[in-house]
Amino acid sequence: LVLCCCSCSLVDFVKRSAVYIASHELHVCATFSRSFFWSDLNLWPEDLRPGSVVLLSGRDDLMNAQQVKEMLERSGHIKVHYNKELTHGEFLIKSEVKLAIMEELRGMLARSGSAVVGLARPVLETTMTLARTGLGALGAMPAVRMHHGHGGT
Repeated sequence: LVLCCCSCSLVDFVKRSAVYIASHELHVCATFSRSFFWSDLNLWPEDLRPGSVVLLSGRDDLMNAQQVKEMLERSGHIKVHYNKELTHGEFLIKSEVKLAIMEELRGMLARSGSAVVGLARPVLETTMTLARTGLGALGAMPAVRMHHGHGGT
């Protein structure tokens, strides 16, 4: 089995390896084939409230993001953020994308006029700080200081 040729990047190699392992590991396969029904997870434009925001990754390999984008935009009540460079789930490791998502969330909360805004502000501020500093990005995780009880070191 060849997962990668010499010209692919480390990211491509890791991605291909993860897909291979996930599609061949016994328990993962059993879970997906017996307990995971895609039809139960479909979300259609009419299921989303007006003002909903959807982030789509243009290079998503699980769906045709361009077609989904067009369908959502035709609905007229959904704001679509489309990043043509992102792959499936890549927004989770891109600080600038996480920051944009948090800015959108801040705006939604402010426009809502809800009392929840005050309660959500500290969490949102902490998340914004983490997104700005890139602590959630791969390779940028801070060192964790362990505290041991009973005078341990």
